[in-house]
Amino acid sequence: MKHTQEEKLNYLVDELGRVDDRFLAETMAYRSLRTRSWKIPTAIAASVLALAVSASIIFGSIRPSTPGDATQAPDTPPTQDTAPDAVPPLTLDALLADSANSPFGTIQSADEINYFEGAYLVWKTFDSDTLYRSRELTSKETARLFSLIGKGRPVGSVSPEQLCRVWILRGDGTVQTPYLPTTAGNVGMSVLFDYEAELLPSDELISCISDILNDQKGR
Repeated sequence: MKHTQEEKLNYLVDELGRVDDRFLAETMAYRSLRTRSWKIPTAIAASVLALAVSASIIFGSIRPSTPGDATQAPDTPPTQDTAPDAVPPLTLDALLADSANSPFGTIQSADEINYFEGAYLVWKTFDSDTLYRSRELTSKETARLFSLIGKGRPVGSVSPEQLCRVWILRGDGTVQTPYLPTTAGNVGMSVLFDYEAELLPSDELISCISDILNDQKGR
């Protein structure tokens, strides 16, 4: 338990008041003797010594704080540097799920798709059967997309849960997805095939698709 300076001083005064008056009278009598070498009685010496030790302990624990004092007040919580909340990276799933609320063209059925009329992004969310289609891609955008598909990071032994399915229609009948490597077994022909993700699309590919979805005129 911590005591204040005032409490400690009161304690010292109280201890001084406990000295027996008989010892004080005896001390006064010794002072009246005309001798150069006088001795303090043993009981008085012991009392004074005890009080001196108490005073040294009390006042030794009381010291002013200085600017350089590293001792922290017990009631002051330690300060900590709090880093700002990190912003989670944008995923392709989140981008496409959000874009489903934008005014993109919708397709009621996969049977309505013409796989030879141009290059498009087509996607759907798992909680809806509605298919969404981007504007027609330019040849430059199509080339860039397919150059980035194989640069994703492998998902490992367990395929992650996804919010959306997405496919890239090249306009020549072939269909691919950025979640699979560009190998022969991962290319569909005039069909939106089901798949289990093997790649996590790179940030560059996500940025490319974001640019396409945000640019409705295809500049």
